[in-house]
Amino acid sequence: LGVSSLSFPEFSQGTFPYPHEILLREVFMPYSSLFHHTFHTDMAVRTSSWISCDHTFKSAANIGFVRKSDGKWIKLFKCIFCVMGIDGSVIHWRFTRGESCEEVRDLFVELRRKFNSRKTSCQVIVIDNCCKWKGMLTGIFPNVQVKLDLFHALQRFQRTLSSDVRLRSGICRAYGLVFRSADDLGEKRLKATPDPDTILRNLESFEKKWLAKKLNGKFIVNAEGKNAIQHLKVHINRGCLSGIPAHVSTSGNERLHRRLNYAIRTNRISVEMVLIRCRRLFSLLMQINK
Repeated sequence: LGVSSLSFPEFSQGTFPYPHEILLREVFMPYSSLFHHTFHTDMAVRTSSWISCDHTFKSAANIGFVRKSDGKWIKLFKCIFCVMGIDGSVIHWRFTRGESCEEVRDLFVELRRKFNSRKTSCQVIVIDNCCKWKGMLTGIFPNVQVKLDLFHALQRFQRTLSSDVRLRSGICRAYGLVFRSADDLGEKRLKATPDPDTILRNLESFEKKWLAKKLNGKFIVNAEGKNAIQHLKVHINRGCLSGIPAHVSTSGNERLHRRLNYAIRTNRISVEMVLIRCRRLFSLLMQINK
């Protein structure tokens, strides 16, 4: 229209700055609160016949607030305790200061009430501290079976191995097959874990093959590894590792931990903000698993 581009002033980022973090947060938090009711309504009806429970630590390490008296950052929690259903959805969760079962006793009481209201029976609970928590869990869910999570059972032994041994020897693959039936030796486990006698026989064969083996002049299985195997035998004899279906494990919780780390792990984060981010993440998982 006869107007030269030179007539327009040169664009300057200083003239049109980005919104400040405080303004973005003040907009984001009220907007997110609009969906709290939907989240809680959906969470209130979620149940599962099998549940897996686990703590995650790194995600909750820096949740807290600034103390007004001296400006010091006060950390409030140590862990996030998550309960997941058989479909991978989070059906309950809580921030905790430690790993005591007493911190989450009322969480399981709430779960029982929700299950009863939905006429759903909780048949099995898969957890790392199976024997330690069994009394509390069976007191809340009568006749429930409490199983040791297979993922953690494998980790207890594998963490005793050096990285060189884990990568070069093939022992981790062999150890995983201890908890498989004879007709279930593929890349992924497709059947439930076998009875205690079968697992013990498999473990005995594993020990005969691997306890005497060396790599670079050193025994592949050290004293710590042998001790881990002996402790595991207690759980095997109690049935803590038998009858676990292929799709039931806290490995799903481990994937959730990675998502949580991405969503909320930071130098500092307030309780209000972390609640919003957790709700958004768990809502997303609910939609994925529908």
